[in-house]
Amino acid sequence: MFSMFKWPIGRCGRGAMFLWLVLGSLGFSAIKFFAFQQIDIGAIQLGFRSGALTHPAAFPLWYVALEAAFNLALIVVAIARLHDIGKPGWWLLGFVALAGLAALPGLSILIVVALVLWLALLFWPGTFGPNAYGPHPLGWESREHYERQMRELREHVPPGKA
Repeated sequence: MFSMFKWPIGRCGRGAMFLWLVLGSLGFSAIKFFAFQQIDIGAIQLGFRSGALTHPAAFPLWYVALEAAFNLALIVVAIARLHDIGKPGWWLLGFVALAGLAALPGLSILIVVALVLWLALLFWPGTFGPNAYGPHPLGWESREHYERQMRELREHVPPGKA
């Protein structure tokens, strides 16, 4: 049913997603420090930023817009990461639903479930070779192509360097 709603979002590897999370979190920490003279103790955040979005009156409009843009970009990266492991981007709705339910009283265990799912998304290996969402981010055509490249690299190591 959802196959007619294909987005032109390709694939994103684990390293690219991790780099996005780290650089985005450090960037927001720097912005918060220079704009508000506040040090963000939790500099690396695994997920969406929501401080300015839940309390927009407490922050300037530019900061709310920046946080919303970061969250939108993070959604795109998460969809691309799902594509890398061969799953449709619609699976992200399950993550968002769990995070929303976790806000209800008595369901705080869902925060742990959502965090585990987010970490699984971050560390789950992608499919080798091209899949329905595009070519492999590193250019491998298949697992055999990867193994052949690794074997060739090991064979061409100069003596004494191994």
